[in-house]
Amino acid sequence: MGVTPSNWEIESNGSITGLFEGNVNVNVLQRTPMGLGTKTKYYVDAQIRTEDGRVVDIGLVERPHNHLSDPEQMKAYWLALTQAGIPTYGLLIDDGYSLFYPDFSIRQTSYGKAQTRAIADQPDLYIPRHTDGIFRQIMTDGGQTLHEYASDIAHRATEFGIELPLDDALDLLIDDMGNWTFFVSDLEDGLVHEQVDDALLARNARAVNRSILNLEGHLSILDQLQIRRTEGVGKFLKRIFSRSKRS
Repeated sequence: MGVTPSNWEIESNGSITGLFEGNVNVNVLQRTPMGLGTKTKYYVDAQIRTEDGRVVDIGLVERPHNHLSDPEQMKAYWLALTQAGIPTYGLLIDDGYSLFYPDFSIRQTSYGKAQTRAIADQPDLYIPRHTDGIFRQIMTDGGQTLHEYASDIAHRATEFGIELPLDDALDLLIDDMGNWTFFVSDLEDGLVHEQVDDALLARNARAVNRSILNLEGHLSILDQLQIRRTEGVGKFLKRIFSRSKRS
């Protein structure tokens, strides 16, 4: 099981990528509110029909325009990320009413600020995920690689005038095979600047370092929960053994 960033497809359907504005019809078949975070988002099962007649079944995340601060800024930020080669959604759709992008959770598991906050707020309700073991190995064995990759993203972002969100710059995506990548999922809070300077690089470096600190916090909570579960099993077995001796 490796701990090297992989170039596997991020989007949930690799056959259609790019920015589509106005010339694409999104037929929403089912809409489900998302539970994480405070921003209005929906999971949607949809069919999209493009100008050239293609029809694609796809899982998307919907962000209604009337709940966004600036849809045009989000598109500009997404385009800058794409041009810089920084992993983000391979597809962005604007039908004039909502922005849509792929639901990467169909094939990958995400670790980031929202997930860390959820487990910190309600640790007793946490259901272990099948990639938690892979996440633990990446964090313990690949620490230097993580920092180097994050630093590279900070430098590439700066070269293209991108200011990553200080509070939620990067998520870590992991697939079932152990492949992983950093990924920019927050399109609303990033900015694009015409001028590049050392101050921008410093802000981006601080942003990616905070993302790694979030991941380290997530790992710490997982370790604490594992200890609690192990202690709980030990106490349970001790009770069973004690009852069997009495009988």
